[in-house]
Amino acid sequence: MTSHPRRTRWYQTHTKHSSVNRQWMGSRLALLLLAPALMVIGAGCGSKATPSATRVPRVVPSPTVEPTALPPTAVPSPAPTQVRTLVPTLSAREREARLRELLKTNGGCALPCLWGIAPGTTSSELAWKTLLEIGAGEHFPPGEDPTTGEGTGSFFAGSADAGVHTVERDGIVRSIDLYAADYQNPFSLQSDWSAYSLSAILSMYGVPSRVFLEAAVEPAVDPNTRRYAVWLYYDHLGFAIRYGGSATVLEDVVRICPGWAGPGGMDTIRLLVQAADAATPVEALTGYTENQLAYVWPLEYAVGLTAEDLHALFTEGDGLECVEMPMAASGETPG
Repeated sequence: MTSHPRRTRWYQTHTKHSSVNRQWMGSRLALLLLAPALMVIGAGCGSKATPSATRVPRVVPSPTVEPTALPPTAVPSPAPTQVRTLVPTLSAREREARLRELLKTNGGCALPCLWGIAPGTTSSELAWKTLLEIGAGEHFPPGEDPTTGEGTGSFFAGSADAGVHTVERDGIVRSIDLYAADYQNPFSLQSDWSAYSLSAILSMYGVPSRVFLEAAVEPAVDPNTRRYAVWLYYDHLGFAIRYGGSATVLEDVVRICPGWAGPGGMDTIRLLVQAADAATPVEALTGYTENQLAYVWPLEYAVGLTAEDLHALFTEGDGLECVEMPMAASGETPG
């Protein structure tokens, strides 16, 4: 996979094009990206050399020989910390093929395991090896912040800008935040990530625990559109997935069509995964501020549909269905 003039840090691309998600990473990831000097590969740090003990011979005085004073023993100074950096070993073409395989098969496992990385089980070093194989960090070096135990990197997924953020503790990956966006060519994103589409996830994992709609009051680039997002939460499994796109404004309603191909359909996707038995709720991974949460509505409040209704709508039809949200609701705060 070669470098591309449009490659930017994935969170910057998302901020430029989406008024709803301009702060989605929150201060947590922004701090990481402003302090790359703290980032080194998880579990890749060498250890300081331990000063070795020096054996000092004991001199026993004899009746006829005076004891000889020993020179002071030099204490070795600790060696500088050695940092071992994992380097991608695949060619650009091999990395692209590897990524396409992961997008198609999810690494042979089910969510919350992502691309063969199981939160709560997989070592951080193995996780970063997997991510480096697809080019993550080729232009923005990934690593582990020894203070926070978090790592981040960016890569190019087809024509989409993508990024990944991991949190590790005790050498084990605890959570993953994966994001991809392609505003210019949504067809490509929809095709490459079809295994994670709304209808595919609903079909594979059943009725979600919770569903939310996120809509912007302000228009996107086109005054006749609004940015939207559909959130699916599978609390019992330990993951959430967000589909973003541009909704069409029709008089007093906003028409949201996450299953559409091309413009109006999904042009961003975000996956949040953690161990199913994690102590914190999945939404803690969103990094949303109180201001952002003010634009997130329960599905039933926003459009009058239950999670069961949404599941039936997108698994029993052709996946091209739409839901309509009253314009008045988009300016309210959920009750």
